[in-house]
Order: sequence, then structure tokens, then C-alpha cells
Amino acid sequence: METVAATVVRVHRHGGRRRVGAGVRNGVVVTGGEDGVRWSREQKSRAAPVGPSALLRAGQADAVVVLVLWALRRAFWPVLLIGTSVALAADRLDAESLDELATPADLLGLLLTPLAGIAAALILRLGVSWLALLAAWPLSRWGDDDAPATRWSAYRGWVDRWRLAQAYRSLRWTWAVRVEAIERAGVLGRRLALAVPISSVATVLAVIGFLVMVSELEPP
Repeated sequence: METVAATVVRVHRHGGRRRVGAGVRNGVVVTGGEDGVRWSREQKSRAAPVGPSALLRAGQADAVVVLVLWALRRAFWPVLLIGTSVALAADRLDAESLDELATPADLLGLLLTPLAGIAAALILRLGVSWLALLAAWPLSRWGDDDAPATRWSAYRGWVDRWRLAQAYRSLRWTWAVRVEAIERAGVLGRRLALAVPISSVATVLAVIGFLVMVSELEPP
């Protein structure tokens, strides 16, 4: 029989709260808190702070996906401002025209009208958001060893995955993760990184054009 190497977990009371002592059993670290949950050495190592590399899947493809989606996300504001300027020039930016944007299906119908720029910007933003969530979905999968020591229903498991995917999507937009993606993608990554300064310049020019358009409007 294998010898138990270390102390026995002791349960005691402190300040009216139930606590679990710490120890080692068969080479596995056993820790506890007020809830009495025990974690193995592997689980404790996975609970360490997450670095940028952990937010990207292995290989170059996922890094390129993050950079492409970020470039499309950055294009939202210049496209929206240019579309708004065009709509103002065509005298289509009124309450009646905006009522045509009531449903997502209406956006597609506006692509051949002076409101095409506004519709394209909204479609771009929604599309990038869902594609980024889909790209982050594989990272949200719980392993059997990662699940808490309780019984989770299938419904709650899927809800957890949905929330984790949303969290990963937000984290993958951060600067540190994008720098990691650029390094992984190599030459292609450095080219995609140019989308940031280009979109910044385009946004400034779009703002200037919008202000010029507004200044030339005749007062009602």
C-alpha cells in the first residue's frame, strides 16, 4: 500500500466558518477554503494567470483570424461616418429613413440605397462580433478535470461555455494578444497590423468630411 506522504486534511472551525486544512496526499497537493473544494496540482497550475499565448489556439491560423477580425472591427467607424455623410448629401438621414432599419433583414435591402454605408457599417459590426465569438468558442470548452467538484447540468454547462466564449472574445481584442498574434503570423501579421494606423487615418478623414458636410447643410 502506498504511503501517504504528509499531513492529513483536518477540518476545524475558525470564527464560526468551516475551513479545510492543507496537506499532501500521494504527491498531490490538497488545499481548501470555506467551501471545502479540493484542487489537484494540475488544476492549481491551470488556475495561474492567463498569458496572451493562452488566448490563441496553436498555429498561425487563429492568429491571422484575430488580426483580420480586428482590422474589420476597426473599419466600422470610418464606414459609418462616410455612410452618414452620403446619407446627409442625399437628404435621406431623417426619421422616416431610419425607420427602415427596424430589423436585420432591412439592412440588406438598404445596401442599394443612399443609406448603404450605414447599413454596411452595422452589418460589419454585427458580423465581426459573431465571427469573433465563433472563433473564441473552442477555447471555452471545459475539460473533465477542469470542472468543479459538483454536478453540473447540461444546460448550465452550455451557459458557462457561452459566457466563457464572450470573455475570451473580449480578451482576444486586447493589445497584448494582438502583439502575440502578429508575432505568430510573421510577415502576414505585420501587414495586417497596418490596418490599425490606416483605419485611424481613415476615421480622422471621415470625421472631417462629416463635419464639412454638416456645416454645408441648410438650416431647417
